[in-house]
Amino acid sequence: MENQRESQPPMPPMPPQQPGAYPPPPYGQPQVPPTYPPPYPPAYAAPPMYAAPAPAPQRNVFSRVVRLLMKRVMYASSAVGNFLKPRWLSALVITMLLGVVAVQTFLLVLPAISSVFTNQPSDNRTTFIAPPQSVLTYIEAQRNFDVNKMWEAYSGRAQAALLDNGNTKEALKARLDQFKSNGIKFQREQFIGAKELSNGQRMFFYAVEVQVPGSGGLQTIPTIFLVDDTGQLVNVDPNLAANQ
Repeated sequence: MENQRESQPPMPPMPPQQPGAYPPPPYGQPQVPPTYPPPYPPAYAAPPMYAAPAPAPQRNVFSRVVRLLMKRVMYASSAVGNFLKPRWLSALVITMLLGVVAVQTFLLVLPAISSVFTNQPSDNRTTFIAPPQSVLTYIEAQRNFDVNKMWEAYSGRAQAALLDNGNTKEALKARLDQFKSNGIKFQREQFIGAKELSNGQRMFFYAVEVQVPGSGGLQTIPTIFLVDDTGQLVNVDPNLAANQ
């Protein structure tokens, strides 16, 4: 073995190593140039592009409000149920009383509701109807004992009916003269109301206050004026132009 070591050629001398250089390869291996890292980082593949997620559908404000109200109602119902659970008998009595009140209220409101759909007034009181000029003329003429204006306030048909019954304008004048000589005065006339009849005629109600000497005050005489559909006076009750 010592002979083999002596037969190997001697190793060539190693060249001097420069500072910062790579060490030489082992003896008998080829010289491989050194590899250096790239001056820049390697280029990586671009990340895959994903589509943006679809925006969440926005809820309608009304639906959100309804859901919130439903939650509140359910919570309130649960709280009320927990409160009334040990008091079920009292709650039953109160519920029955509230039901009776609701039924009575509905019966009271039902006529008003039906009048809305049937176009009929629920109030049976008569509506205001202004007196026609013939009634106002008769009242003023009666206060002043004016026979002519009182007679002219009647319609032509009413005058003919009075004449057929023997009630003339002269007879009316005679009665008014008698009232005037006895000191009777027509003081005030108060309009009470009016009513329209089915035949188109209208009735006007007055309270006539008359001062009668020796009576100690004013006497109220209810007077009814009947007017036709044209606004002319048909009849007066009590009628001073008629024979009493």
